[in-house]
Amino acid sequence: MTLILSNDDVAKLLSVRECIDVLDEAYVELAEGRGVSRRRSDSLTSTERKDAVYSLKSMDGIVPKLGVGAVRINSDIVTWPEEGGVSRRVKIPSAPNGRYVGLVLLFSTITGEPLAIFPDGIMQRIRVGSANGLGIRYLAREDASSIGILGSGWQAGTQLMAACAVRAIKTIRCFSPNKDNREKFSRQMSETLGIEVVPVGSAEEAVKHADIAMCATNTLEPVFFERWIEPGMHLSPIKRPELEPAAI
Repeated sequence: MTLILSNDDVAKLLSVRECIDVLDEAYVELAEGRGVSRRRSDSLTSTERKDAVYSLKSMDGIVPKLGVGAVRINSDIVTWPEEGGVSRRVKIPSAPNGRYVGLVLLFSTITGEPLAIFPDGIMQRIRVGSANGLGIRYLAREDASSIGILGSGWQAGTQLMAACAVRAIKTIRCFSPNKDNREKFSRQMSETLGIEVVPVGSAEEAVKHADIAMCATNTLEPVFFERWIEPGMHLSPIKRPELEPAAI
């Protein structure tokens, strides 16, 4: 029987720590040549809106050891506005009731049958944060205890949760261009993590002397620069454009 799950179901069933462990196993399978992952496909076309495009995105992978294969599909209306002189990629929730459209289809590699269908929203948020948490598990200093994070949106929260799942974090500083957003985010994450998250007035202030510098933005231009790198600092961006090329 195929399970039809909601975002709420996914949130109840999967923790960040559990996702990190499963990703660890899946990446080993991929590295050993047993797992399979297809490169993401993006098909774009114009829309009735002059400032937007329609994007149909898909990706898939198989982990035979776990007996599953999955396909993720996203149907999005995308814009590229400027905020504070920086170009950003912004998806517009244009479906009924202001919703985004993304689905994951999970299949059995034993029988071929569909095992589950669920929205990608919570799952991909947990998965993105957990992937960087896995990087911190193996690459950050064992005694890393401070984080500077750039961004206060949808992805930023699980980035912090994942870091706290693999390191004993004591201090966190946050910057994003919108003062109200970063202050609200800092309050919410302080409650969630039980660690004070301090909103600060600049990106450089957030990452200065941080053991782990995280980026969780929708920018298409660098927000972290080579000159900010300090000895022993672990860099944890979500995507390449967030870092100045010289920092890579």
